[in-house]
Amino acid sequence: MGSSALAAPAVEFVGVSKRFGGIQALNNVNLAFNAGEVHAVVGENGAGKSTLLKLLSGVHQPDSGGIRLFGSDVSISSPRASSALGVHLVAQELSLFPHLSVAANLFAGREATRWGAFTDRKAMEGAARAALERLGFDLDPSRRVESLTLAERQMVEITRCLCHESRIVLLDEPNSALSAAESTRLFDCIRGLRAS
Repeated sequence: MGSSALAAPAVEFVGVSKRFGGIQALNNVNLAFNAGEVHAVVGENGAGKSTLLKLLSGVHQPDSGGIRLFGSDVSISSPRASSALGVHLVAQELSLFPHLSVAANLFAGREATRWGAFTDRKAMEGAARAALERLGFDLDPSRRVESLTLAERQMVEITRCLCHESRIVLLDEPNSALSAAESTRLFDCIRGLRAS
């Protein structure tokens, strides 16, 4: 890999515009974010913050302009395409299965099995415990998600991103419904992600 690829921003919006009917959500946006950085996109309601995240996570596609990841032009046609590129969005509406355990949520769709047919719950809980500890989360992987606080559920979502080997983690208004103590835990988590 050349030195220019190493110096390229992790994410770059190049002249991106997006319109919804008669509303111009984004107009010729140029932004760049480097690897290992944490950024907050701040603005009034309707300023286009969530639209930027949804473009990067494949929910919407730009009307014009483009997106580059680590120096390469990409076409992000769907959330699945975004995930394949290592980009994951933790949306305001969390996408966890409340009736399942933390471990089952972390590995949903990628369950560990024994003999090719039986779910290996013990192996999944061990891997989940290691992933949670790596981020400094003190959660029992066998607990059902429905018993967790909102902050703990967000921690599960963030851990799931890392279990999917995300290179870019997007948080859409992550602390809007959190208490001050829960926000502190979330920000500690974000600092840990940046460090790693």
